Amino acid sequence: MLVLASCRHPALDEHGFEDLWWELESHPICFNMHNETKQLLVYEDRIAEAGAWFFEEPNTYNVEDKSFYITYIGNNCWNVNEHWSGLSDNACECTLIPWSN
Repeated sequence: MLVLASCRHPALDEHGFEDLWWELESHPICFNMHNETKQLLVYEDRIAEAGAWFFEEPNTYNVEDKSFYITYIGNNCWNVNEHWSGLSDNACECTLIPWSN
């Protein structure tokens, strides 16, 4: 008997990814999949909304007309694979410096 199986990453635990800030290795920006507002927040010089998102199992986030697939790679980092461009980048924990006057 021949059994075919596809290679799949385990389903994502969204609670380990959402509502946290992540910084892309190749771009000096941080992003957050904000769960309460369902907005993708992006931080460069200020926090801005980049579009509404929804999650699709097992590991895909859809933002506006774009989607990206994420996989946990260890050490509090994720691989982010953009479906629309075919680009892949790693995102690790981002620490925002609180602003004060």
